[in-house]
Amino acid sequence: STVSKKRLRVALGTDSAYLLALRKRDDTWYICDGLVETIFIYKQRKVAMGALRSTRTEQYLVEALIELGEKKSVQKVQVKELCEAAQVNRTTFYKHYVDMGAFLEAVIQHFFDRMEENLDGCSLFEGLLVDDAETTCLRCTEFMNEHRAFVGLMAGSHGIPEFRRRILAAWEDACRGTVLRLRPDLGGSVDIDILARMVVSGMWGLLEFCIDPEVMYHPQYIAKHMYQVVYVSLLKPLIG
Repeated sequence: STVSKKRLRVALGTDSAYLLALRKRDDTWYICDGLVETIFIYKQRKVAMGALRSTRTEQYLVEALIELGEKKSVQKVQVKELCEAAQVNRTTFYKHYVDMGAFLEAVIQHFFDRMEENLDGCSLFEGLLVDDAETTCLRCTEFMNEHRAFVGLMAGSHGIPEFRRRILAAWEDACRGTVLRLRPDLGGSVDIDILARMVVSGMWGLLEFCIDPEVMYHPQYIAKHMYQVVYVSLLKPLIG
């Protein structure tokens, strides 16, 4: 296939090393065999490296936010002090985020994306009610323990109230939907909304032991109690 040298240079950015793989015949540039795939891989690597740099920048900023959040509300943290604490240039910050509000929205959304991948609400309650409840409880506590610094900040007094409400609302919806699917007849004898609130409140109350910086309970210990309190004592008698 043919391509203009200028268009290929634009596609590759400033790096024009792959132009050497072009052959000129009759004033037309021809792509040598395999170059299309090579360009695709090259571009994918550039995108991946850009994403990696962006991820590292966000990681440094989040770590700094957690440190600053020990002394003040995250909503009062300024871009300047955040960048200084993270040792990130403000130009780099504004390359990724419009302002501090946009940064907070982005990092919170990225957390929920990770939670969706690892702890999706539907699969969480499906695991509790259908699959292996003990394994599901452990998966839940391990995830929260892994992200306890961030969750503890955002769900705490220096965080954002909507953060905790968003988690609980998503889990309540998932619990309600799963229970109704498994036991559609249950709604006549039990208020499903109240049941979902009780289950999720119990789970969150136990998970707070995983995110509280002053409490050092092991995830397996909390998972054991979650299994007994939420599943054995509450869900199993109702669902069967």
